[in-house]
Amino acid sequence: MVAFATMWKPLLCSVALLLAPAAQASEPVLVPDFTPSAPDDWVVTNMVQNLVVNRLVSDGHIVLTSEVAGRVVPPERLVSCGPSPTCPQDVISSLPARLAIVVTMARQGSLTGHVELFLVGQAQPAQVADFPLVPGNEQLFAGEVSRLTNGVLAQIGPASERHGAARNADQAARHRLGR
Repeated sequence: MVAFATMWKPLLCSVALLLAPAAQASEPVLVPDFTPSAPDDWVVTNMVQNLVVNRLVSDGHIVLTSEVAGRVVPPERLVSCGPSPTCPQDVISSLPARLAIVVTMARQGSLTGHVELFLVGQAQPAQVADFPLVPGNEQLFAGEVSRLTNGVLAQIGPASERHGAARNADQAARHRLGR
């Protein structure tokens, strides 16, 4: 009987580790439109943004893009959020998100994504990182943004009741709209 219990203990620990990321599931995060390095970088910037949004959604997050957030806050406040001195701090408090992910592309020979993660109520980013964008491997960038996001959310712990209620209202509204 002891051997049977000992055999299951590693399996249960593995299952617990697999379920640990689910603790952050359905966490709303603000992802304003990425800022391109130059006007002719819009296509690659949009592609990379879509990869990041899809990765965060697959992680279980509710992604509030500029299009979604623009229904609650004036859309012009979300334009070129990266170089703006007031974005995302001036909009995140109006949304059911505790975290904003702001990405600005930079081209110094090769393309790099400058990532800043802001927590609601804080003027300075909680996390800053630069990741190269290797042509053909842009999904690696999305993976790094996901890792940073999940790491910051794990550090700050579960959402408060205010954010939980907002998340539930958002999910109910999506259900009513058939989304």
